[in-house]
Amino acid sequence: QSGNDYNATPPDANRPLFVTNVVNDQPVIRFSGLDQQKLKIDDNAKCSDNFTIFVVAKTEEEHEIDLQSTTGIGGVNGQKYLFWPDHGGSNNAGQGLSLGINGVSNYEHGDGYMPATVVYAGTLTDFNLITIKYENKYPYIYVNGDTDDPTEGDDISPRDMVSSPLIIGGEVYGFFTGDIAEILIYDSPLNDANIALVSSVLKAKYGLP
Repeated sequence: QSGNDYNATPPDANRPLFVTNVVNDQPVIRFSGLDQQKLKIDDNAKCSDNFTIFVVAKTEEEHEIDLQSTTGIGGVNGQKYLFWPDHGGSNNAGQGLSLGINGVSNYEHGDGYMPATVVYAGTLTDFNLITIKYENKYPYIYVNGDTDDPTEGDDISPRDMVSSPLIIGGEVYGFFTGDIAEILIYDSPLNDANIALVSSVLKAKYGLP
């Protein structure tokens, strides 16, 4: 639920589970990739080109790590989409995020276009704080609030516009299995000081290192 009424709701009866007292006495939403569970964020929450997303989540599955690029369709195979990237048509793109215990990858999606535009390869067992920032269509990934060494994309998106995701849990090219404790979406590219501030609050709330 969102304090600004940008709530995420299940689009059908096959909904994820609400489980209490999972991480630092806090609840989570638990997704089963086999059951293809998902939530739909209110359309009014969509941001374009400049936004920042924080998510506290855990999975126990690996995903396929594709080469970082601004071309190709690598995202159609082997992914575990915590955020599903909407189809942006021939000119635009939707942004999404695939999470595995072996890393996290940011994907963009449009006609003949689904590359991993920024890729973090590393061990992500237990709960972690993942932050994706788009600044004028240029993507960054921050892991557990580390603002000293974010993972950067190779270039700005070649698409006219990149929109933030509206589906939590995945879609046809891959579904997420695991727990999501919190999601925050800002309609601006937060600077490092503000990313560190938000990260410190979330890490304290969920007992993250």
